[in-house]
Amino acid sequence: MKRMILALLAATVLLMAGCGAVAEEQKAETPVITGTWATASWGYEYYGKSQAEYYVQFTDSEIVYLHENGDTLVPDHSNRIKSIEEIGPDRYRIKAESESGYQYTYQTDDDDPDILCYYSTWDENEFPHEYSGGSSLTRQH
Repeated sequence: MKRMILALLAATVLLMAGCGAVAEEQKAETPVITGTWATASWGYEYYGKSQAEYYVQFTDSEIVYLHENGDTLVPDHSNRIKSIEEIGPDRYRIKAESESGYQYTYQTDDDDPDILCYYSTWDENEFPHEYSGGSSLTRQH
């Protein structure tokens, strides 16, 4: 009888732990980089309104590039995030790669957390030569 109660207790504990693990796996992760961002370069005019070349949103695994269609943002394409590194308070370095293998980095500006500077490389030593202001992003408020 004692063994049966211990076995039942052990099974209950395992089931409860298993349910907790499933619940943890099902939680959606909140991306570190929140909000909608826009490229500094303006791409085109739509019904008399200038708009950014791309609007950008981050998930925990992708950078989604969007364009404006009337009052709606429509996905254009996305690239995989290879790593997100916190480099200081409210400062991040996001390394991404396109489907064709092109590697680039967004990094929070030293002075403004609402600007992500764009570098067409993953190599920090090349950042001074690989910066692109037009491809850098500003957070939209």
